[in-house]
Amino acid sequence: MAAAVLWVVHALTITVSGGAPDDCPSVPQVMSAVKGRLPEASLSWQASAVAGGLQLVLRPRSGTPPGLQVDLLDDAGQSLLRRALPGVSGGARGGRISDCLALAETIALIVDRYVVQVDSPIGPRPPSSAATPEAAAPQPVPPPPMPSPSTDVAVVAGAAWRSSGDALEGFEALAGIDLQRAARERGAGASLTVGIAPTAEGRWSTGQATLRRIPVRLGTYLSLKAGSGRLEPGLNLGVDALLVNVTESGGSTRTIRNVSPNVEAAFAYRLRGGIYFARGGMAVGLAVPYRLGGLGAQADSAVSTPRTYIRVGLETGIYFR
Repeated sequence: MAAAVLWVVHALTITVSGGAPDDCPSVPQVMSAVKGRLPEASLSWQASAVAGGLQLVLRPRSGTPPGLQVDLLDDAGQSLLRRALPGVSGGARGGRISDCLALAETIALIVDRYVVQVDSPIGPRPPSSAATPEAAAPQPVPPPPMPSPSTDVAVVAGAAWRSSGDALEGFEALAGIDLQRAARERGAGASLTVGIAPTAEGRWSTGQATLRRIPVRLGTYLSLKAGSGRLEPGLNLGVDALLVNVTESGGSTRTIRNVSPNVEAAFAYRLRGGIYFARGGMAVGLAVPYRLGGLGAQADSAVSTPRTYIRVGLETGIYFR
């Protein structure tokens, strides 16, 4: 983001110079926020400065994490106050509009508090008739409260490979939603997914059976800043709906429905770019096993689900809020 300069004049005229229309926050967003707090002000965007006013300078700060430096100067260039604010995740092109507007509102609050509490000639309160030239020096303006993190909602889709599955070893496809409320360093989230696995088939001397597994999984996780992405250790609770079709040698068929509850310890890593993200991870699971029974010793081992397993997967998602 290029440096943006705003001039606040004692006659409540605000002149803006510098900055770019697509900054986060942009100069028009900052001007709109200042206008909302100082409705008497007249705002314009031009290159020249106005004598006798206050100069508001916005400069991006590089580093990890990046940020934004806010300086308020008099017309001689002397510093009146300085604030260091956190920048918006994703920068000018990747940041969400709500985050840019929240940061613009924070900057406007800094200007408003200075106008009201320090530079009283242009504030809404008239100067006291008892004021004397020996008035006490103005007190520093306290930093404004930072915007609280918002909740990101995304739709996700992906695939996973599950091991130790006896007849069910193989891939599963899944889709669902993901909710994350993450500040700069740490946060938390939850996801709900529904999947489908390939049909498993078992045969014995007097018949055959097929088994279809439909996993439903609710996951919760922590979100911790790590490099360019976020680490997400978590816990998943799920249930596998099992649909079993049995065909015996005489031609008779029957359908059996069962469930296999499970719990997983999960670990994932998420990379985000704008409204898109990718997440890869691994989970170790413990489940209530299922085995086909009541058809003889051979049929009892034809189709089954495991007690323990490892699952490795990759998901992609799109944020829509």
